[in-house]
Amino acid sequence: MELVRNKKAAIQAQSGRRANTVKPTPGKSKWRILPGWRGESDPQFYHDFSQHFVKGVDGSIKAVYLCVEKTFGKMCPVCEAINGGISKAGSDEIINALKEAKSKGRVLLNALHLDGEDPSAPVILDLTPGTFEKILEVMEQYGDEGINILDLKEGVDLVINRTGKGLNTEYSVMAAVKSNPVDPAVLKKLHNLDEYVQQEYKEGETKALSAVATVSGLALAAPAVSPDKPTTPALPSDFDDDLPFELDGATAAPAPAAARPTVTVAATVEASEDDLEALLGDLENV
Repeated sequence: MELVRNKKAAIQAQSGRRANTVKPTPGKSKWRILPGWRGESDPQFYHDFSQHFVKGVDGSIKAVYLCVEKTFGKMCPVCEAINGGISKAGSDEIINALKEAKSKGRVLLNALHLDGEDPSAPVILDLTPGTFEKILEVMEQYGDEGINILDLKEGVDLVINRTGKGLNTEYSVMAAVKSNPVDPAVLKKLHNLDEYVQQEYKEGETKALSAVATVSGLALAAPAVSPDKPTTPALPSDFDDDLPFELDGATAAPAPAAARPTVTVAATVEASEDDLEALLGDLENV
């Protein structure tokens, strides 16, 4: 079965047939976070996820592969190779390139984009850990009032406000003024995030390790890759190499006693969006 799983993961990774993830759009966007995909017996409604984007010293993408440490909490061979390469690097350029290859954590959720193109279709919402923490703070404060914001009937819609650009990008999360019930039929359309993150496959790992070794200037004897495999892995349409998130310690305003609490939480700098868009443009021209 391991052989079957590896091959299936390889085909999906190379064909790009996985569902696309989405990120909050600039300005205000309205969302409803949905319950877990595993059923009522399991309250898990999110999944950690992370990838390594291995770049050469010229900034070109050499390999993309799952970080199993940030995704599954396992020892990650690519992380180990990157750290080893940094310790033996002979120049600042190599060190910087390898540091960029370190994975940045993401958090995936099933959600409805209520002011998007199809507000009744669940999407995989892709957030930085910092933005997700702000959602957890809203959940906690509403929970103190006995309200589960994930509940389809009595839950709460959220507004995520993205402002600024580049290193000045900020996110805030607040409860919508009015929330509407969600059709229970949406539960049949939830994305299985366990399946989505199953992106381990030996050929991809070997390619990532070889790329790290090449950037490091270290020799690595790697198994041959089938000639029909693409030389460069496909990048997701919303490729994002966010900087690690730093908490700003912001807190929410207390809610009025006679009404549902209105919670607003600010998130700090997340990523250099302009740089990423430029990088994506370069990749499309390769």
